[in-house]
Amino acid sequence: MRAPYPALAFASTLLLAVGCTKAKLEDCPGRCTLVTGQLLTSGLQPLAEATVTATWSTGYLFNLPRTKARGTTDATGHYQVRFYVNDDELHAGHFTLTYEVNPARYYAIANTDSPDPSRADLKRDTTYRLAPYLIPRKAFVQLTVPNPEQIQQYFSVDFTSAQMRTLTTTKNTLGGGASVGLARQNGPFTTVVEIAGDQQVYVRATRSQNLVHTSTVDSIVVPAGTTRALTVRY
Repeated sequence: MRAPYPALAFASTLLLAVGCTKAKLEDCPGRCTLVTGQLLTSGLQPLAEATVTATWSTGYLFNLPRTKARGTTDATGHYQVRFYVNDDELHAGHFTLTYEVNPARYYAIANTDSPDPSRADLKRDTTYRLAPYLIPRKAFVQLTVPNPEQIQQYFSVDFTSAQMRTLTTTKNTLGGGASVGLARQNGPFTTVVEIAGDQQVYVRATRSQNLVHTSTVDSIVVPAGTTRALTVRY
């Protein structure tokens, strides 16, 4: 067995990790590749009994992923999946891990990780240890825009969190989120937005007027399972 591969970066592929069809798994005759990691949830608590599926895909349009292996996290949130890298998978396509959780409870957007940062050249008989991956519990924001009749061209409110990348949020983190876009309309506007609970979420309001875009950034923390009212004016 070769030396373990260092902690690897996350892929940005956007796959929704819920309701996946259970495909037939391949056999591993030997020289298996092993991928290990840990799933965490709000408060950095272990996420147990979550399904982890490893797939390979060429990335071509309409290509169906090839299911390689499947595992389940234990009481500490750790998992491992073991599979054989076929000849046609050695230098083409890419491997991904998809995490399946209860979408009614967890903020499950883009729950996709990657054991191969180059998206190719995954090796046989190698252990890949991925960094912990955070899937927070779900919270909600009741967003109100009281003055949409003043919108000149376009107005958007974006909620960005960091659970797909690191355990520390920064303003520039590319993570899961939601975006609410508005054109001019009469009367106040209200909607409910799902966000990641128990962690800092950045709220960016972008205003467009005379083809000039300006943005303001704030942040909120909403406890999982609760709803917070938030008013943002154009």
